[in-house]
Amino acid sequence: MFDSLKIQPHLAFTDLREWMAEAEKLGELKTVLGASWQEEIGLATDVVVPPDDGPAVVFDEVPGCPKGFRVIINTFAGKRRAMTFGFPQGLTKQDLSDAYFEHYQKTPQNIPPVFADSGPVFENVIQKADVDIEKFPTPIWHVNDGGRYIGTGCYSVTMDPDEKWINEADVAQQTNESDGYALEEALRMKEAKGDGEVLVCSLGPQSAKTVIKDALARGADRAIHVVVEDSRKLSPFQIATAIADAVREENADMVFTGLQTDDSSFGQTGVILAELLGIPHATLVIEVDRTKLEGSVRLKRELENGWYQWFTYKLPALLTIQSGISQIRYASLKGIMAAKKKEIRDVITPIAVFASAQTIEKVYMPLKTKQTQMLGNGDAKAGAVELVEKLRTEVRVL
Repeated sequence: MFDSLKIQPHLAFTDLREWMAEAEKLGELKTVLGASWQEEIGLATDVVVPPDDGPAVVFDEVPGCPKGFRVIINTFAGKRRAMTFGFPQGLTKQDLSDAYFEHYQKTPQNIPPVFADSGPVFENVIQKADVDIEKFPTPIWHVNDGGRYIGTGCYSVTMDPDEKWINEADVAQQTNESDGYALEEALRMKEAKGDGEVLVCSLGPQSAKTVIKDALARGADRAIHVVVEDSRKLSPFQIATAIADAVREENADMVFTGLQTDDSSFGQTGVILAELLGIPHATLVIEVDRTKLEGSVRLKRELENGWYQWFTYKLPALLTIQSGISQIRYASLKGIMAAKKKEIRDVITPIAVFASAQTIEKVYMPLKTKQTQMLGNGDAKAGAVELVEKLRTEVRVL
C-alpha cells in the first residue's frame, strides 16, 4: 500500500524556464516554430491535450509577434504532474492525489512575499503608451470563440438571471459523453464494412457547430445541423421529432445515439426517435458484433443486477450506446483540417406542439451540508474502531 507520508516533495525548479528544462529532460516538451495564432495553435491544442500523456508544447516565432513572445500549452499531464509537485515518478493518479492532499492541502503553508528588484519577470517590461496586447501571441482557441483570450486553466460556472439554467455565454460546447461513444461505434461499423458513410446530426443553436465540427474531425463524412436557438426548453419528443424530420430521407441502415445527454439526462430521445422512424431499437448497448452484418446486427445489452443480454436485430435499427463501450478516438490535426471541407447542412424544421410535462424551477450548486473526516490517521485498525464508535454514538445505527 502506498504511504504518502514516506515521500517528501522536492521541487527541481524555481521558475518557468527551469520547469521547461526539467520537462525537456523527461522528453515531454516539444517546440513548434511558425504556427499562427489565428488557427494552428488552437487546432494543435485540440489534438495534444486530450491524451493523458500528450507533451507540453511551446509555440515560438509566431507570425506577427515579436521574437521571444511564446505560448506554452498542456503543462499539467504525463510525467509532468509528479515533477510539478516535486514528487517521484511512477505514482498512480490516486497516489499522486493522496500525496498532494497530505503535503499541500492538509497542512497548507503560506509562502511569505519577497520583494525582488531583478529576475526574469523584469526582462519584458512594457509601460504606458507602449502597451499593445496584440503583441502577445494569444490564440483563438476554439472555432466559435468571439476573439482571442489568455486562458487561465480554470473556469467559473454562473447562472442565468432567472436561475433556471447556467450561463452558457462563457462556456465551450462539448459532445455528450455517450454521444461520443455512439459516434465511435458508427465509425467502427463503417470501417468493419469497408464502405458507407457516417452522417452526424445535432440539434441546437449555432454554438452546436463546435461539436459537429469535432465529429467531422474524428472521421464523420458529413453533418446535418437542426438549428434551434432555445433548444433547452424542448421536450424529448420535440427534439426527436425535429431530428426525425431532418434525417428520415437519409434512409440510414443504422442509427446510433447516446444513451442520454449530460445535462438533462432524460434518456428518452433515442427511443422516441426510433418509434418516429418506424424502426426497432436497443437501449443500453455495451457491445456490437461487427463480424456479420448481412441485414441484421448482433449486440449485447446491459440489464439490471449484473445481467446481460445478447440479441439480434434486423436492420435498419437504432441503438442507444452506453458510455465506456469502447476507446474513443481523438481528432487528429489532419482530421481537423479535413473537417473544414466537409458538408454541414443547416435545417430549420417546425417544432412539434408537445411541450415537456415538467419545468425547471431552479438550478443551483449543491449545498455543502456534511463534512469529511479522516479516521485512524493512516492506521486501518484504528480507523475501523473510530468508525464503529461514530456509527454507535453519532449516527446511532448500531
